[in-house]
Amino acid sequence: MNASTNALIKQPSYYKPETADIFSSVLSGVKKNAVNIPAPLAKLQGSAVKLFEDYGVPYPKLERWKYSNFFPALKKHSFSQSLNAETWGGDISYLKPMGEMLGEAWVQDILSQGAPENDELKDDHAFWYLNDAQCNIGWVIDIPANAELDKPLCLESINGEGAYNAMRIIIRLGKNARAVFKENHKGENADARYFKNWVTQIELADGAHLTHLRDQKDSLNAAYMQNTHARLSRNAEYYSLTTNTGAHIFRNQYQIDMNGEGAHASVRSSANVGHEQHIDFTTCVNHNVKSCTSQQMVRNVLSDKATGVFQGKAYVKKGADFTDGSQSSKAILLSPYASMHAKPELEIYADEVKCAHGATCGALDEKALFYARSRGIPFDDARMMLVHAFLEEVKDGFPIAAE
Repeated sequence: MNASTNALIKQPSYYKPETADIFSSVLSGVKKNAVNIPAPLAKLQGSAVKLFEDYGVPYPKLERWKYSNFFPALKKHSFSQSLNAETWGGDISYLKPMGEMLGEAWVQDILSQGAPENDELKDDHAFWYLNDAQCNIGWVIDIPANAELDKPLCLESINGEGAYNAMRIIIRLGKNARAVFKENHKGENADARYFKNWVTQIELADGAHLTHLRDQKDSLNAAYMQNTHARLSRNAEYYSLTTNTGAHIFRNQYQIDMNGEGAHASVRSSANVGHEQHIDFTTCVNHNVKSCTSQQMVRNVLSDKATGVFQGKAYVKKGADFTDGSQSSKAILLSPYASMHAKPELEIYADEVKCAHGATCGALDEKALFYARSRGIPFDDARMMLVHAFLEEVKDGFPIAAE
């Protein structure tokens, strides 16, 4: 095939740059306000704006976005540069606004890392780029070696009509440090229409231990995109649990890099949603060194026309022997119109490993329901009891009780 013939072949379009136009007011504000920040971050912001304008909102033709289309929800929004509605509680000893930390070299290094890259991700990080455009907005949690928070650090995010909330949170735990971080996400009212585009970057030094709880009860018209990237050193432990009952569309996307021997990561998600809600839990755990363990667990209860998505991957690099990785996705469909898409994956290049994955989807156990009703429990109460027990499975073995 000659070059002229090849040029006539229409290349598939995996991106729709014109979808970036709905954020024109946000991006123009970034361009005007890119002052009084360090030069490397100004350069990062400029590059991020250009990348997002080139790619636009992630499109379902991208493999990792085939089940989740944000654009229909976002095009209904009229975004404004609104103040972030976040309040903090608990032990805030090591909490500082991002603006006060931009001069720190280590903060600049983390911000400049950009979106995590591997063969699977390729160029589907447009929402990360959009957050990079305002990476000077957010918070830094920096806990020194051997320190332990007296109380959990608690963040409450409440958003109102028309808000665009781009938050960057950096969490760094020193050697053998321990902390519990809780997030609570709500809407100002049940019908508020807003978009949250958050990025959380986590650095755990040797022996550090972080328990991370995220309770997502956003309004039923909200769209929420969450990117979390965690890097674990030797014997570090990261436990994450997200519980979902809100948002019209929510994608919780993790990449965890196990960079030190003996590291452990457990990422879990539960959802009890209905209406036309869409809950997407997408993960990639990279076992880069030997003797690390990971667990991915999802429990979804879907009613009405709700949709659940689990795309989980465990990648075991060559030489990462004695890896132990597991994935488990279970869903209960309470309606013939509800649906669940599960795609667990294992990619293994080492010999001495123990890895497993499984996915199930079905209706509520009729025998268990009959048994409960035969004991005098009303139908609705019996169903609620069984659903609650099913969702509580994600807390098995979790280091603290999740409220």
